[in-house]
Amino acid sequence: EQKEEEERELDDDDDGAEEKKKEETPQHVQVIKEVLQRMKNLMAAKDGRLCVQALDIVSQACRDLANHERELLPQVHELWCGFLPLFRSTEKFIVIKAVNTL
Repeated sequence: EQKEEEERELDDDDDGAEEKKKEETPQHVQVIKEVLQRMKNLMAAKDGRLCVQALDIVSQACRDLANHERELLPQVHELWCGFLPLFRSTEKFIVIKAVNTL
């Protein structure tokens, strides 16, 4: 019984740590992270203009998260796969924009 109670307390502590972490993240940072999640799909758009706009937004979002490295690095890691096809694009302006965004 005591062991089960200790395990429940540890689980409660883990839940509390997650909630505390979420509360510590400023709201504007959470919004920027959500925007970056949406940009992953738009970066793969066949329309070059849409792709360039998505890259502009990614670039600005990364600058906005520059002071929140703990939040920025995982976002960049997730976005990286979206950049690879852009580097192979036949549209040179998209390749240049992708490199500049990095």
